[in-house]
Order: sequence, then structure tokens, then C-alpha cells
Amino acid sequence: MVPDPAPALARLSDDYFRCWLTADPFTATEFGVPGYDAEVPDPGRAAEQAHLAELERIATEAAALDPRALDPQERVTRSMLERLAADRRAELAARRKREAEEYARWRARQDALAEHDRKVRRFLLGFGAAVGTGLVAGIGVAGWLVWHAFAAAGVGLIAVPLALLATAGLVVGGHRCVTVVQHWH
Repeated sequence: MVPDPAPALARLSDDYFRCWLTADPFTATEFGVPGYDAEVPDPGRAAEQAHLAELERIATEAAALDPRALDPQERVTRSMLERLAADRRAELAARRKREAEEYARWRARQDALAEHDRKVRRFLLGFGAAVGTGLVAGIGVAGWLVWHAFAAAGVGLIAVPLALLATAGLVVGGHRCVTVVQHWH
């Protein structure tokens, strides 16, 4: 005598219901199912893999039940279990594919931004070096002109310390203003 598959089908139906609500406790709360109110879905890969494995087990066990030993209503329940498990697995596979595509687009955008940033940094570094070199050359020429202006005026060697003091006074004075402002805060 073949054992009655109805209890196994009822257990599989309960397993599917628990599997579904555990993966989506918000739906359980909407339906008023007790025990899920404080739960939130686990978005991790491990939870998704466990959910898929449970769906696969339910579908496999439902398919193993002999439909000839079931009454018409139980055959519909068995078919629905197989269909629900297959649909949910397809949904999860589609979501995983969509997420992989979104990640690929995001990764491509990040790579493009990194390449653009690298080019901008390279340009600005070259531009900064050219400007810096020009600034140093300009300061050198200005120093040479000041030196010759002082020398032509007969000031001579005393011009160097005076120029250094004037420059230091500007630098320290500017720094002092910043320091005073900083102390006011």
C-alpha cells in the first residue's frame, strides 16, 4: 500500500508559506500573520541562496508526489506549489540579472570617471608645473630688476636685506591677519 501523500503535501504547503513569509516579512505583516511584525527582509546573498535552496527542495518534493494518489483539489495544490516555487526562482534570477546589469553600468561609469579624473590630474599637473616654472622665473626676473634698480640708485648690498625684510613683513603680516581671524572663532 502506498502511503497517503496528502500529509506530505500539506507539510510542503506550510513550508512554502513559511519560506515565502520569512523572505518577505512585510507581506506577512500586511496579511496579519503573527510572528513577523518585528522582522525585516535579509537582502544578503546567503539569505537569497538559502531561500532558493528551500524553494528547490519544496518543488522537488512536490514533483515527487504521485498525482494519481491525490484528489483533484490536492493535484491543483501540488501544481500550484511547483508553479509558485518556479515563478519565485525565476523572479530571483531576473532580479539577480538586473542587479548584475546595474552593477556593470555603475562600474563602467566609475571607470570612465576615474579615467577622466586621471586625464584632468595629468593636465593640471602639467599646467601647474608650467605655471610654477613661469612664476619662479618671473620672481627671479623681478628680483634681478629690483637688484639692478637698487644698484643703479646707489643702495647696493643694503637692498637685499631690505627686500627680504619687506617680503617677510608682508608674509608675516598676512599670516598674522589669518591668525587673528582664527583666534576670533
